[in-house]
Amino acid sequence: MEMSRLYIKSSLTGALLEVASSKEVICAYEEIKKNFPGIELTVFGAKDASSLRRSHRTLDTSHIVKTVPEFIAALPNHAFKIIETQKVVEMGKSLGIGFPKSIVDLLNILPGDEIEFKIKNNQIILSKKGERDKEGIKMLNETLAEHDRVFKNLKDR
Repeated sequence: MEMSRLYIKSSLTGALLEVASSKEVICAYEEIKKNFPGIELTVFGAKDASSLRRSHRTLDTSHIVKTVPEFIAALPNHAFKIIETQKVVEMGKSLGIGFPKSIVDLLNILPGDEIEFKIKNNQIILSKKGERDKEGIKMLNETLAEHDRVFKNLKDR
């Protein structure tokens, strides 16, 4: 019996990320969520791309990518929303900004938290260091466990 494939999809891109195992899909999911915390992702399972096309007729399987960087590169620049703006001020010999209360509350930022700065396409991306989408990972693990159980039962028939 041929191994099934797993696919990650976001409504923000036409690309589908194809991975071969549950472990790989968890790593890919975590990496994408780390770079784009608010992104909505869907995970599909299928024997291959043609099976996926038959079961999800609206998906365009011609844009299958094999790596997370290819998937991220396919995301549009407008994947980010401007929530608020802040003026840059001098803070001693440095420049700084204050975090708006809405952002602090949304991300549960507390004094002492470490913030990571990332640059993508001339944009600064801030995220809490080490934050994970724990609920999403938990649901993904449950879905993958069910996926593995179903395919094992089919194989054993």
